[in-house]
Amino acid sequence: MLCFTNNTVNVVPSVLDSISNDGKTKRTNWRSDSQLKSRSNTTLMMNPRLFIGLELSLVPQVEKVFVECLDQGKEFRVLTVVNDRDAAVRSQIYRREQAVMGEFKYSDFDFQIIERQGRCLAEMLNPAGELAYKR
Repeated sequence: MLCFTNNTVNVVPSVLDSISNDGKTKRTNWRSDSQLKSRSNTTLMMNPRLFIGLELSLVPQVEKVFVECLDQGKEFRVLTVVNDRDAAVRSQIYRREQAVMGEFKYSDFDFQIIERQGRCLAEMLNPAGELAYKR
């Protein structure tokens, strides 16, 4: 997502940004219009369900992502499955969820994180929606 302020563009990290080996997002800042004009104006269109699954897959501990699309794409319910309860992992997932919401500004989201804690997912619940990602 691009944000224009004072002839500078700040890029909010998303799945389309490059991630370095240490897990940090490589940000790109443009300082002039001429640099922007040299970039292609091609728009990448992606299925929202696939985009959400791909975005959340950037967190290595995410095992599965289920996405339910409601009201013709105006609302999404997203269920993210991890094995262990870990605050640091939740924080990483929250950042990915923010990136998803930044890409789909005109949609509403209901995110849930399920910690299996070694149990079989089928024993815990019957997830709604389509499987968008499986590790």
